[in-house]
Amino acid sequence: MKQSPKTKKAQATRLQIMEAALDLFQERGFDQTTMRDIAQKAKVALGAAYYYFKTKQELVLAFYADTQAAAEEHHRDSLVAQSRFKERMQDIVWYRLELLRPYRSFLSVLARHVDPSHAISPFSPETKDLRERSIKMIAEALEGSGLKPSKTIAPHLPHLLWLYQMGLVFFWLCDNSKDQQNTRRLLDISLKVLQTVIRMSKNPLLRATNKGIKELMEIIEANMS
Repeated sequence: MKQSPKTKKAQATRLQIMEAALDLFQERGFDQTTMRDIAQKAKVALGAAYYYFKTKQELVLAFYADTQAAAEEHHRDSLVAQSRFKERMQDIVWYRLELLRPYRSFLSVLARHVDPSHAISPFSPETKDLRERSIKMIAEALEGSGLKPSKTIAPHLPHLLWLYQMGLVFFWLCDNSKDQQNTRRLLDISLKVLQTVIRMSKNPLLRATNKGIKELMEIIEANMS
């Protein structure tokens, strides 16, 4: 269905405000930027800025949502192109990092807000839907990949791998190597290790270890629900 000009104009205004906000967050920092600053840079009335985004936190959450939507669109094609778990997971992580690359300095500041009580934390109730969508992508990467973990840890593996992905994002934010090549090396090596460990999880000798992993993940998942 063809969109009406009014809808197109609204989408353009929303994007204009978001781009202005991200530019200012990069230049001045999140805490130092006001909604008035954002409205002035976007060349819209302050009331218009508040119409689309009630707070700076809403702007950040919208940025997260747009990034997640772009990752999901890419993921659909990636599942068809790649059949092995390592390549699929590698693509999920690295594509997300490429999406975030233009905003790396801004995200380094946001990384301080990991407390779940803060709305923009990746562990907060406000980001739960985005978190679950990201975990679903990982579950889809596992499905049909031929990688078969122990039945004990299988239900918890997507969430565990999401935490692994978050760890890589934090490492990437601190990675000062050229083009963050250390992150790429870490991703490649760690995925090889993870793939081996997941395959070995079906070994009966690791039953107690699998049970421990299951119990740990149940505690973590309950705390993030």
